[in-house]
Amino acid sequence: MDPLLAENFSDFKYVLPSDEEERERLAFQSQTIIKLFDDKTILAPVVLKDGDSILDSGTGSGHWVLSCSKDVPTTINLHGIDISSRIFPKAPSLPPNATFLTASITSLPNDWTNKFSLINQRLMCAGLNFEQWNAALSEIHRVLVPGGWIQLIEPHWILQSPSEVIQKHKAFKMKNDLCFKRQIVIDAVSVLERL
Repeated sequence: MDPLLAENFSDFKYVLPSDEEERERLAFQSQTIIKLFDDKTILAPVVLKDGDSILDSGTGSGHWVLSCSKDVPTTINLHGIDISSRIFPKAPSLPPNATFLTASITSLPNDWTNKFSLINQRLMCAGLNFEQWNAALSEIHRVLVPGGWIQLIEPHWILQSPSEVIQKHKAFKMKNDLCFKRQIVIDAVSVLERL
């Protein structure tokens, strides 16, 4: 396994590296999504109280956690998890209420049951196969406090065309082949509807 890919999680299909270029790409992507939603990190109508905790699954560069730390009081605990820690933010840039942990959304620590008032997860569509989506949603439900909120932002990729030319296009075929070969669920919305 490539040392720049996910550490200790060989069952995962994430195809992008875990390096400085990826950190920059993920930060830009996160910033763009936040801008698309009127500069809001939290879209769910969650009411947070002192001592509540928020989880960011698939945190990558931690950009969402760092941005969210500006939107919530320091009495709210922010946790970012990812299958690789290589691009986590470094200590000097961390707010006092933010922590990062190498972990998978499919198998969270046992002591996290009923811990989080909000769970954020974005663009994991290419990171989980169907079985892993099942496990992830089960774990999300387990660690969410009763009455808590889940904030999933996933694309609904329907790449269809009546044109045979487009259907046979190299890029279309490459996407389909990659997803099939790696058992990646690219259209997470369709999968979520079935779970």
